[in-house]
Amino acid sequence: MQNSIDDVLAALQPLTRLLLDEIGKRAAKDESLRTGLAQLGQQLTIWAESCVPATEPSEIHDQPIAHADHASNAIGLEPNSPPMAEPVLPVIASISESETQHQSLKSLDRSAVDVDVTHDNGSDESERGWASNSGPLFSQITRADLVWIQARCRMKAEAARWGAERMRRIAQGANAEIEIVPIDRDMLRRAGKLPECFIWTHKLSLTGVDTPADYDRLAGNFDAAAEALGLAEFMLDREGEDDLQLSNSLYLLAETQSALRASVQYFAPDWKYDNDQILIFQWLRQIGRERNIFISQYMRLDDMANSDDWQNRIDRIHHMQAEARELAQSALAEQQQAEAREQAQRQQIEQRAKRIQELLGAIKYHSKVILRDSNSPGANLLHDWRRIVDAASEMVTLGIPPSNVDVRTALLPVVDLMPASLETGREFDLVLREIDAYLALQEQEQANPAESASGSADVIRATEMLRGKALVLIGGDRRPHTAEALEKAFGLSELIWIATRSHQSYTIFEPEVARADVAAVVLAIRWASHGFGEVKSVCDKYGKPLVRLPAGYNPNQVAAQIVSQAGERLALV
Repeated sequence: MQNSIDDVLAALQPLTRLLLDEIGKRAAKDESLRTGLAQLGQQLTIWAESCVPATEPSEIHDQPIAHADHASNAIGLEPNSPPMAEPVLPVIASISESETQHQSLKSLDRSAVDVDVTHDNGSDESERGWASNSGPLFSQITRADLVWIQARCRMKAEAARWGAERMRRIAQGANAEIEIVPIDRDMLRRAGKLPECFIWTHKLSLTGVDTPADYDRLAGNFDAAAEALGLAEFMLDREGEDDLQLSNSLYLLAETQSALRASVQYFAPDWKYDNDQILIFQWLRQIGRERNIFISQYMRLDDMANSDDWQNRIDRIHHMQAEARELAQSALAEQQQAEAREQAQRQQIEQRAKRIQELLGAIKYHSKVILRDSNSPGANLLHDWRRIVDAASEMVTLGIPPSNVDVRTALLPVVDLMPASLETGREFDLVLREIDAYLALQEQEQANPAESASGSADVIRATEMLRGKALVLIGGDRRPHTAEALEKAFGLSELIWIATRSHQSYTIFEPEVARADVAAVVLAIRWASHGFGEVKSVCDKYGKPLVRLPAGYNPNQVAAQIVSQAGERLALV
C-alpha cells in the first residue's frame, strides 16, 4: 500500500512542480493571491504539527536538533533518532522554501529594480538578481501600506531577537517543550495577524549564523527600518514646512534599507532579500519620482550600507525625530498663537459690531424722544442730547465714518433742535459737518427753492434792520435754496455765504466783513471751522455786530438770533 502511494506521489511530482511554477508566476503579480498563499502556508504548518505522533515527553530532552532543510518540516531529529514528542518545535514563518516559492523569490529579486547598472567590466548588475528592465514588481505603495510595513519590520525584529535567545537556550540545554515551543507558537500566532508577515529567522538551515549576535544585528536593522520609515512618514506630513528634513529622512531611510538588505543577505544568500526591505526600496523610488528628490546613495548593490552600524543609525533616526518633533511643536505653537490672535480679533470684531449696534440704537431712541417732546413745555432734553453726542462720538472712535448713513438718518430730523448750550467734542463736530455737507448737496440737487418764512415778529423786525443790505454767513457748505430763502425773507441785497474748512486762515473772510454794505456777520457755530474769538476780533475791527447761530438756517431761527443778539445795535445804524 505504501509503495502504491509513493508511486502515485512520484508520478504527480512533475505536474505538481508545473502547477506550483504557474502559481508562483501569478502570485508575483497578484497581491491578494500572495496573501492567500501565506495564510494557506500557516494553516498547513499547523496541520503538519497535528500529524506528528505523540510520544513520551521524557524522550525530547536528550534529542539533538538538526537542520530543517525544507520550510514545511518541523525542526526535528537526526534521521536515526527516535521520534520527538508532541508538541514539536513549529516553523515560525509562513514563507516556504518550496521550489515554487523559491523561484518566486528569485523572480521578485530579479524584478526589484527597473534600472540597469553596468560596471566598468561591462557586466550587468541584473545578473546578480538585483536589477532588471522588467520594472517594479509591486503596484503603487500607499500610506496605508507603510503602516503594515512598519508593523511587520517590528515583528521580524522581535522574531530575530527571539532567534538569538532561542539559540542561547538551545545551547544551554533548555527544555524545548516548556521554554521554546510556546514562544515559537506565540510568534507564529502574532505574525499571522499581520498581512503577508513572513518571519523566517527560525531556520537552522540559514548559512553564516554562528552566534546570537548575528540575530541581534538582524533585529537591529529591522528596528532601524521601522523607525526610519516612521520618520519619513512624519516628514511627509510636514511637507512644505521643511523640505530639507524630508530629503534627509529619505536619505537615511535609503541607508537603513540598504543595511537591512546586507543583513538579510548574510543570513540567506540564496534569496538575498526580504519582502518588506524590497517594499521600502520600491517606495523610496516611488516617492523620489513624485517629489522630484534624487537619492544618490544606498540605492545600488555596489553601494551597500554597513549592517553592523545599525545602533548608530537608530541614534541618528531618534535625533532627527527629536529635531522634527521640536520643530513641529514650535510650528504648532505658532499656529495656535496665530489662531488665538485670529480668534481674539474675531471676538473684537464681533464685540465692536455689537457695540456699534447698541450705540446706533441709543441715537435712534433719544432722537425719537427729542422729536416727540421738543414742543412740550418745560421738557428737559439735554440728557437725551448728551446721550446722542456720547454715542455718536464713540462710534466715530470705533472707526465708523462721520458720514455714516445710519447715524445721519437718525440725526437729520432733530439736528436743528440742538440746544446752543450743548457741549460737543471733535468727533461729534465731524458728524455735524458731514450732515451739513449732505444737506447742502441735497439742496443743490433739488429743483424747487425753499419756501419763504412766515411773517413772524422776529422776521419782520430783522427785515426792517437788514433790508437792502448784505449779510455775511460763516460756516458749513453753501445751500443755494436756503440762501435764496434768507435773502427773500430779510430783503437782503446779498447773502455772502462763506464755507470754511479746517486750518483755513481768517483772512479768507476778512475782506467780506470789511465791506461797507455788510450790516452784520452770522457765525454758524455748529458748522464753522473757526472759533468764536477769532471771528469776533475781525468783526470788532470793522465795527460789525457778530451773531452766533447755534443750529438751523430756517429764517425764523436766524431772525430770532439776529434780533436777540444784535437788534439794538442794528437799530442804531
